[in-house]
Amino acid sequence: MVVLEATSGMNLPKKIGPMLSLADIAVVTKIDLVSQAEREVFRARILDACPGMHIIESDALHGIGVEPIVRMVHDSRDVKYPLYLRGNPPIGTCTICIGKKEIGWKEHFGVLRPLDNQIFYRGE
Repeated sequence: MVVLEATSGMNLPKKIGPMLSLADIAVVTKIDLVSQAEREVFRARILDACPGMHIIESDALHGIGVEPIVRMVHDSRDVKYPLYLRGNPPIGTCTICIGKKEIGWKEHFGVLRPLDNQIFYRGE
């Protein structure tokens, strides 16, 4: 699921193409703050970037579009381990994890260091 803010600009769907292409559903929030024409253009740009994407427009302040999101999450399959990313993580986010698709501390490696008596990284 990818969450997009309708007020973030009409070109946002073009800028986050990989994020859209790896999602099953796009949730557009803050639809009450833009005009109907802007909503339609935003929807069209999402579909240009990822044809066939299921789009739900929502306004949490008024409860619009929340029920379909809850229903989709409730009806989704249970999470089973091990977890894997659908695509490669962006380059430069973490020098330890670049290129790894496995999720979870047992799947990663690196140095274990305390930070104010807290363990911020667990690995081998």
